[in-house]
Amino acid sequence: MLIGSGISILISVFYTVLMPYLMQSRNLSMTETSSYYSIAGIIGFFGGISFSAGLLILIYNTVNSLTNFPDSFPPNEFK
Repeated sequence: MLIGSGISILISVFYTVLMPYLMQSRNLSMTETSSYYSIAGIIGFFGGISFSAGLLILIYNTVNSLTNFPDSFPPNEFK
């Protein structure tokens, strides 16, 4: 989940800061610009998949720990 979040943040920074700078400084054509955006989109897709897999694992582990919660206490001696 952390890896997916980090990738998403880096892609967001690339879209908002780095890509406009590259377009201005290098005078990129529309074809070159779209290739950069498609590569960043593919990387962002894998970041989203990584985040969703981590979230699913976190939910699964949380639900399984709640089902084993009553068994984690010792038996009551004062009954």
